[in-house]
Amino acid sequence: PGSTETLAVQLASADRMVRTLLDRFERAADWALAAQLYAAVQQELELPAPAVSVSGKEGYCLWFSLADPVALESAGNFLQALREAYLHELQPAHLSFFPDSAALQEAFLNLPPALHSTSGKWSAFIDPGMGSMFVDEPGLGMAPNMDRQADLLVGLKSINTSDFERALLSLKSTCEAKAVQPEQAAAQSCDSALASVSQTPNSTVKLIVGSDFSDPKSFLLAVMNDASVSADHRIEAA
Repeated sequence: PGSTETLAVQLASADRMVRTLLDRFERAADWALAAQLYAAVQQELELPAPAVSVSGKEGYCLWFSLADPVALESAGNFLQALREAYLHELQPAHLSFFPDSAALQEAFLNLPPALHSTSGKWSAFIDPGMGSMFVDEPGLGMAPNMDRQADLLVGLKSINTSDFERALLSLKSTCEAKAVQPEQAAAQSCDSALASVSQTPNSTVKLIVGSDFSDPKSFLLAVMNDASVSADHRIEAA
């Protein structure tokens, strides 16, 4: 039967270690992104499935359980890397992490099921396959059956230390690769601009910017500001 009691849990210990990590999607409309992360964690990072809950007001939570505690900083790095790798299009205000800073060391969170004081709805762990059903109503009108809640959690596994470290390295590599892409794009733009100039018949381009450039962006900015270059080429460099 349902229970009206709420259990508050403390995420981090006094020595700044943590075993429970949480990604909280603040809007119900972002279920598709929550489902995307749920799938990527398993398919790409080869980690156990996280638990999924509805908030009782709006949004969803993904709960990651660790077999062994990790440092608060490592947990924060993992969650931030998840965001950069899979949720970069999500506005910062629409996603929160726990833990995300030392300030959260003393924070307590209400473990589902819990009655939300504002909405009057209940948070609860859910079957991820039914997540889209809660987009319009991300909470339950009555306390969920505790036996059913236990059934949803009993088959889940915690992430062991070696898999956590492997996944964190993989995420860091992915994020570093994404960071390099804008630089590559700038270099390609520079090459395209130079090729356009060389292929233009009977064109004479005089540059007064010099040749001491260490990166494509600085060169293109100089070309853009060079009054001796034709307007077409300056626009293309811009």
